Amino acid sequence: MSLLDEFYANLGASSQVAFHEKFMPAQYRGKLYHYTSPVGLTSILFGDPKAMTLWASRCDAQNDSLEGKVAVDIYKKVCAEIDGAESIGLNTILPTRTLLMQSKVDGKIKTIRPECEDFICCFSKSPDSLPMWNYYAKGNAYEGYNIGVDIDKLKDSLLHNYQDLEVSSKIYPVIYDEVEQKNLVKSFMQAVLSKYDPKHDTSVRYAISNQLAMWRLLFKSKYFEHEKEVRVIISVAKGTSIKKPPMDIKYRANGMYIIPYIEMKIDKNCMTSIMFGPQQWNEKQKKNQTEIIKDVIWRNRYSVDVTHSEVPIRY
Repeated sequence: MSLLDEFYANLGASSQVAFHEKFMPAQYRGKLYHYTSPVGLTSILFGDPKAMTLWASRCDAQNDSLEGKVAVDIYKKVCAEIDGAESIGLNTILPTRTLLMQSKVDGKIKTIRPECEDFICCFSKSPDSLPMWNYYAKGNAYEGYNIGVDIDKLKDSLLHNYQDLEVSSKIYPVIYDEVEQKNLVKSFMQAVLSKYDPKHDTSVRYAISNQLAMWRLLFKSKYFEHEKEVRVIISVAKGTSIKKPPMDIKYRANGMYIIPYIEMKIDKNCMTSIMFGPQQWNEKQKKNQTEIIKDVIWRNRYSVDVTHSEVPIRY
């Protein structure tokens, strides 16, 4: 048994994955909603006749300038509060950028640990959120839609489409509350340090670096808590000079920023509803647009509810 396997066995873990999962946010069970623009809606629903196509942007190109930094800051605060953590240099550990994956090497399936890029597709728990509609406000109009998604069907679709060689997927809710973030980190550190032995020092650092890599994608500033975000995270092995990445990485512009992204394909039956934003339309106009949307999605083999926002906004 390796020192690493011995370390995890001492923690009472059936596997590395099972141990780390205990310190992740609780799984969300409700419906999910993806807010998008009119152009985004047509691209998502009609860009591919066989599937819905959502964009997942690379984690370092999100709109939050603190993306990926909150977890490290919280971790350092917790290290300062735990006896002995700083004295053995645990406060200097940073998130790993590698991930255990399956790959075909010389015709055989083997476990590798490549450097990865993480791509994020954002959903909200909120079905009709004025702060989310505000992202699509143009003048007096709220030019946005949201797409309701069944989370269980989404998980099945991701499992089928993205548990491939050198690609993995997962879904977690974001944590905004600093107390909750610190409690998760503290409970993890206490579990790891309870079995600390100098001979396992490398294994301890490995475990912490792994956990930080997961938390950095899910710990966000409280200033974004109105988003009530749940994230689909697609991890893709990076390419090398002699090998392409397993998925096509594309690029788009947003203002002065170039954003790497991947096209995330999910089954059409994952969608449960479409809602259009709080437009300044009368009831006749709302009914007309509802019927048009119902017609176009039916022609593209979707079967979902179509509604409009109930937010009573005037301007």
